Amino acid sequence: MQKISDLGLVTALVTLGSSIRETETDDKGRVSFLFDNTEEIKDISERYFNKNLMVDANTYFYAIKSIKNTLYQIKDGKQE
Repeated sequence: MQKISDLGLVTALVTLGSSIRETETDDKGRVSFLFDNTEEIKDISERYFNKNLMVDANTYFYAIKSIKNTLYQIKDGKQE
C-alpha cells in the first residue's frame, strides 16, 4: 500500500480513478490515505510533483469535496 497525506495528490488520484483503500490517523491526528502500490499511482504522483498533470477541474472539485467530507467524519470520530 502507498500512504499519501498530500491532499492535492490524493484528490488528483481520486479524480483520475484511483480508489482510496483505507485511511490511517497518526498520533498527532494527521490523516493519510492508503492506495494500492501500482505503477499508475507512482506515475500520477511523479507527474503531480513535477507539475505536469492535467485533470478535469469539475471532477477535481467534487473529489476534493468528498475527501474533505471524509476528513471531517474522521475528525468527528464517525469513520476510520
